[in-house]
Amino acid sequence: MELTTLIIGWVLVTTTVVVLAYMRMTMGLHDILAVRFTGQGPAVDPKESQRTSRMTKIDRVGIPLTIVSAAMALAILVVWAMQQAGPA
Repeated sequence: MELTTLIIGWVLVTTTVVVLAYMRMTMGLHDILAVRFTGQGPAVDPKESQRTSRMTKIDRVGIPLTIVSAAMALAILVVWAMQQAGPA
């Protein structure tokens, strides 16, 4: 496999991971900012359950993509090292 192809794939996967992490972080901030200290309102806010569902979906995709990104980074390192070693 060519090093350039691996690097381009890694950049795409890692960019996706960063975007998903940013989305998850902003959703988490909404949870923190929306904390209610009074007993008023419904027991379970519909917006909160939707947000939790979205965060679960992001986690289902984001965690495996993070592992793929790390594996691709290691593959890039191995291919680069083999190229630097020269022909066998």
